[in-house]
Amino acid sequence: MDIEIWDGGLQEQEIEAINKIKAAFADTLPAGKFQGGGNSLRDQLQNKLGRPQNQPWKGYAGFRFVDSKGKEGEFDLVIATHCNIIIVELKDWNHESVMANGDVWFKGDKNMGRSPVSVTRNKKILAG
Repeated sequence: MDIEIWDGGLQEQEIEAINKIKAAFADTLPAGKFQGGGNSLRDQLQNKLGRPQNQPWKGYAGFRFVDSKGKEGEFDLVIATHCNIIIVELKDWNHESVMANGDVWFKGDKNMGRSPVSVTRNKKILAG
């Protein structure tokens, strides 16, 4: 999978994670070969089933947008498949437990703010 990394806004650990994702999804099917079968997103992500070579997946890292009211947003990684758009939010929250209290997430005792799931959901609505 080709991932276009747009300058600005991405941290070093995010770029490292994106490069690992890119390597994991490197095309491994012989040219022109189509593996039919699984149509679920899980099958597509784990086994690359249902993805003909003439319709490769494409990624955009650091994807930025502006809504009609001028509010800006950014997605760490957007993956366009032949039938889905996948939004990936990357976090470097290792070495401590991550807990939620309502819509607020904590890494250990540190308040990490509003749930990244909720924040991304709102950005998705803004990007419309």
